Amino acid sequence: MKSEGVVDYVDHIVDQWGVVDPDLDVSPLEVFGRLHRTYLLYSHIISETFEEYGINQAGFDVLASLKRAGKGASLTPSQLSEQALVTSGGVSLRLNRLEDAGLVERIRGRKDRRAVSVRLTESGEELIARVSRRHFAREAELLEGLDGVDRQQLAELLRKLFVSLDGDGDEQTG
Repeated sequence: MKSEGVVDYVDHIVDQWGVVDPDLDVSPLEVFGRLHRTYLLYSHIISETFEEYGINQAGFDVLASLKRAGKGASLTPSQLSEQALVTSGGVSLRLNRLEDAGLVERIRGRKDRRAVSVRLTESGEELIARVSRRHFAREAELLEGLDGVDRQQLAELLRKLFVSLDGDGDEQTG
């Protein structure tokens, strides 16, 4: 069902499938095709925002995880891996880059020097405060085409889809 006479690229693809295989149900494409294309556009736009601050999405994920942990708090690389849904090797690479930039510091355990936790430096605290404000303002700009009711309805429907795919909605299954 097309809203307000608007036709997008996914409609074009669905129509093409209707011509070449009219018995094939491609209705899931109307959801997943749009989710995918929306994510690609979003990712490109948001990447530009992060680049303004000299970081990327991966760096933002780590800095934001540490910020959400609380002022002066630290997280282990394993905790960061869970929160960012990446491998330990992926977290290690991210931490190396952020540490080289002076945004995070690794802290060795006093009793066990092999134990490591990570926290934001003062520069990291300042940067994530600025970036997060700009990031969420930019996301709000991207949603200006939807009124409050539409945004809430979309958020609820996406939550429902996510939970149906993830099972329990905790996202820690990867």
